[in-house]
Amino acid sequence: MTIRHARNADREALAAIVLAAIRTGFPTFLPADVVERWLADDAVGKYVASRWESCHVAEEAGDVVACCFTEGDLLDLLMVHPARQGRGIGGALLADAEERLFEAHTVIRLESFVANTAANRFYQARGWRVAARKTDPDTGAETALFTKSVAAASPQAVTPRSG
Repeated sequence: MTIRHARNADREALAAIVLAAIRTGFPTFLPADVVERWLADDAVGKYVASRWESCHVAEEAGDVVACCFTEGDLLDLLMVHPARQGRGIGGALLADAEERLFEAHTVIRLESFVANTAANRFYQARGWRVAARKTDPDTGAETALFTKSVAAASPQAVTPRSG
């Protein structure tokens, strides 16, 4: 597996991965009408078209199989194609994103639907902690804001002492 910056030529694959992950996973924790509205409005295509340059991908045997979009200190979207989940791809892509984000930020963040328990367990197992909760205005569903600090990412990190 190779992790690399997305290319313009990857845009179709990025949209296909995100759509497949939404179609497979999101109906388990969001109302079907919300999911269908996103799909009907081409929200995924618009998202990918406007943000592909902030994306890194995981590639296996020449195929893009996962993607991770970041913006500032935010891990905005991490998706693995459903047929490739459970193989460590998401963990590798997350570790790569964390490393890049920590180059510029001491605390990084992401947001997840509270009802998306599988994703939340995934993040918590990798040191992310819930910092706040809010209601998503688009879906009415509760979301959790997760944060992770450099110190949590690096157990050897030394905190400067005063005096």
